[in-house]
Amino acid sequence: MELMAEGWTGGRLDDLKEQVEKLERRTDEGFREFRAEMNARFDSVEARLDAMYRVMILFGASMFGALASLFAAVIVTQL
Repeated sequence: MELMAEGWTGGRLDDLKEQVEKLERRTDEGFREFRAEMNARFDSVEARLDAMYRVMILFGASMFGALASLFAAVIVTQL
């Protein structure tokens, strides 16, 4: 165990620290890119869901109008 401790000089520890810091920077950058990509994808999905919601509302409103017209026509023809 003492041999390992003697092998770690200040310079080697500084090199290790530098390597760890480089890895941390690369990891942070990778996560930033990943977050940006995922946000773009979620924005795309959200836009598609909004469009689908509008279509559903228009379809429901037109069906309600058609049924109301049919109901009114039945009432008028029975008078």
